[in-house]
Amino acid sequence: MEKVSHYLTVSEHAYAPPGGASSRLVLSGRTGKLLYVPDEVGRDLHAGKVPATNEALLGELCAAEILVPAEQDELEALVARNQRATTDTSTATFTLIPSSYCNMGCDYCGQTHQRGGLGEEGERATIARIVAAIDRPGLRGIRVTWFGAEPMTGYKAILRISDAVVPAADVRAIDYASYMATNGTLLSLERLRALHTRARLRSLDVTLDGPAATHDRHRPLLNGRASFRAITDIIRAALDEPALAGLAWRLRTNIDNRNAEFVGAYLDEMKRLGFDRPNVSFDLQAVYAWSNDVSAIELEKELFADLKVSWMVQMLRLGLRFPVVPAKPRPVTCVAMRTTDEVISSTGSVFACTEHPLVPRHEREDALGRLDMPATQPRRRGSLALFTEHVREKRFPCHQCAIFGICGGACPKHWYEGHPACPDHKYNMQARLDIHAHLQGMRIL
Repeated sequence: MEKVSHYLTVSEHAYAPPGGASSRLVLSGRTGKLLYVPDEVGRDLHAGKVPATNEALLGELCAAEILVPAEQDELEALVARNQRATTDTSTATFTLIPSSYCNMGCDYCGQTHQRGGLGEEGERATIARIVAAIDRPGLRGIRVTWFGAEPMTGYKAILRISDAVVPAADVRAIDYASYMATNGTLLSLERLRALHTRARLRSLDVTLDGPAATHDRHRPLLNGRASFRAITDIIRAALDEPALAGLAWRLRTNIDNRNAEFVGAYLDEMKRLGFDRPNVSFDLQAVYAWSNDVSAIELEKELFADLKVSWMVQMLRLGLRFPVVPAKPRPVTCVAMRTTDEVISSTGSVFACTEHPLVPRHEREDALGRLDMPATQPRRRGSLALFTEHVREKRFPCHQCAIFGICGGACPKHWYEGHPACPDHKYNMQARLDIHAHLQGMRIL
């Protein structure tokens, strides 16, 4: 006997291909599976009624966990799944901050920057920790994210660390890849080629906060110079470089009440510059508190979600790529959940959160280890790892949210600090379903 899952979204609109029958989209908030079902089946599911339909469709609905065993405690099932995922030690993730310095002075950033970095001892200890993970029985993959401050101010350290750990991974047939979040100002084709080959760099997140004048005002360089043109020129050159064809680019925009009105012009500019490429995607995000006070500039969540729909429609028209509907479950939301995942600050502290390094209060109070501990010693677990258990105890509203299984609660740190971490797709999912249907040649009825 089955019941309709609580974790379910049914499209408000019905859709049809030209000359076809009416159907609705149903999204499993447990698995991320998205199915078209006959209109009457969609209406039954929305009403919480197991539809009277053929066995094949019932099987699909059960496989997607849209229909679940009637006796199942769904929250318990999701929490248990998430907790099992935190014990998976087949992959180790390292977020490395090779430098304490950033050449930008963005006022919404919560970090404090100064000259300096890991140093020789810190680099050796970082290498030792990664090699120790590579040597761990059962390990199949290493993922490294180069993070900041601005990681490219530690470019030489990135290469030195990579030159030591990539061969060690190859010897043991461990799948190794790295990623980078960067402001893009210190990139060059020569450096990108070196990072792609020696550091196994596979993708970059580069931040552009609007068209040229807006970006340069929102993300000022410390030397007073403009950066938009230099950043877009190097990305454009990299996209035309055959040796860098394997790189993926995600262009992030941090949006607050000072640059929101310019996002449309920015997207038009991105199209004009030729960023409608298969390996370029766009990530529009609201500015949020990073252990700092951004209340004077941050946008209210529902307002941002509404604005984002208009920007998604514009990107659709322009042929710019962006994620439409979350497509998979998210049992592990961040590095805090698994002790095999570490954030290593340029200060030598080991954390379980990317928002802790270079924030003075967190550097003082929230380190879960130091680089001078034995390389094989895991960091301490940390209080953020209790988040899933606290969802089970219904301390946070995530337990009743229709998308809990594909969101996972997002950022535990934000919840504990009193800032709901809900993603914008919680508020604009219906519009996203319409966009998904449009992309598949369906019309709204």
